Amino acid sequence: MAASQTLTMLDVARLYQRHFPQLHLHVRPLPNWATRVAAKFIPSLRALVPMLDRQYHHTTAAAETDLGWQQHTPDDTVLAAAQRLISLGLVK
Repeated sequence: MAASQTLTMLDVARLYQRHFPQLHLHVRPLPNWATRVAAKFIPSLRALVPMLDRQYHHTTAAAETDLGWQQHTPDDTVLAAAQRLISLGLVK
């Protein structure tokens, strides 16, 4: 999302909770071990197992230096995307 900034899925969920209280979102982190166990019984969770405990690192350095691009903060980006989904009626 950004060169030197990190945002976990739990951070995203909590950000949604704070900025969209009307959606009454409930956030509870599921430990990785529990996801692994549940994936044995719930096929749709199996795709998540290889991604557990992984750290993804992306950089915007090339866009910033080559194009002079200025990134938005991760919070602003996530909130703008969520607001767009709501405005399109894809989230109720």
